[in-house]
Amino acid sequence: MLLIRLVVSMLSVAIVMAGAGAGSVLGQSYPTKPVRVIVPTAPGGGINNLARAVAQRLTERWGQPVIVDNRPGANNIIAMDIFSEALPDGYTLMAGTNSMILNSVTGRLKYDIRNVYYPAVQMTTQPYLLLLHPSMPINSMKEFITYAKGKSKELNYASTGVGSLIHFGSELFNMMAGINMVHVPYKGTGPAIIDLIGGNIQVFICGTLGSMPHIKTGKLKAVGVTSLSRIPTLPELPTFSESGVVGYELRNTTAVYAPIKAPRTVLLALNKEVSEFLNAPEMKAKIAADGSEAVAPNTPEAFRKMFVAEVEQWEKLIKRTGIGLGN
Repeated sequence: MLLIRLVVSMLSVAIVMAGAGAGSVLGQSYPTKPVRVIVPTAPGGGINNLARAVAQRLTERWGQPVIVDNRPGANNIIAMDIFSEALPDGYTLMAGTNSMILNSVTGRLKYDIRNVYYPAVQMTTQPYLLLLHPSMPINSMKEFITYAKGKSKELNYASTGVGSLIHFGSELFNMMAGINMVHVPYKGTGPAIIDLIGGNIQVFICGTLGSMPHIKTGKLKAVGVTSLSRIPTLPELPTFSESGVVGYELRNTTAVYAPIKAPRTVLLALNKEVSEFLNAPEMKAKIAADGSEAVAPNTPEAFRKMFVAEVEQWEKLIKRTGIGLGN
């Protein structure tokens, strides 16, 4: 009898332990296998470097490989199409900027980005500066708006390409300020900066990272910033909004997206880990040194609300102006 009781006892313990083991596996929180993060640009550059830093952090925290998969080309569309077909299990994510929205609202995609992407967490944001050639007789944003109103179709503004965020943002500025500058597209920031310095164009809304060196040397003049509040690096520079274009804002925002039907546990895990990492003092300082700022923690739901509002903003602009549709 003692032997039987001993065997039964041992079997009971084994069953309990097996059950506990199975429960821990089945109940283990996300992730339980490698995670892929699609990046729509080639290795090197802002969003790629940020995505790799985040991926390394998540790998360390989660104990699972988080692998960056670069899929450049076609103005982000190649990567976006690959991501659009991902299973909504949270094991395929995407890191990108809000410029991807423009592919959706201009009909370059076969789907509405709002029905495919769930914005999980904002990472960084960077405002733009209104740059002028130093020879222009302008010393403030208000002066520029007054000057531009008297120069209908005489001022040329640069963009980084038809349908780019700078193109859209400049046309939004045209509309909200009641001015009429002429669009001159370039194949990137570099060529536009060169022509602005050379006096071939007069106006360029450009990111802080690409423009600060030329502002410091006096080769270019900045008269306004596109954020809703002034920036620490140029505190004397007024915002578009406080200069009469009330409510105007243009930012380059980086974020991590999950498929639209991804479990909320996935969204919350991403949101928590990425926000904590980017808002740590050392990381915030590194981001600030690049002319950007880490976005303060918020919820996936709050970010999605802002994301949808931005899509709607650009849709309204397209309906009114037709920009990005071949012009």
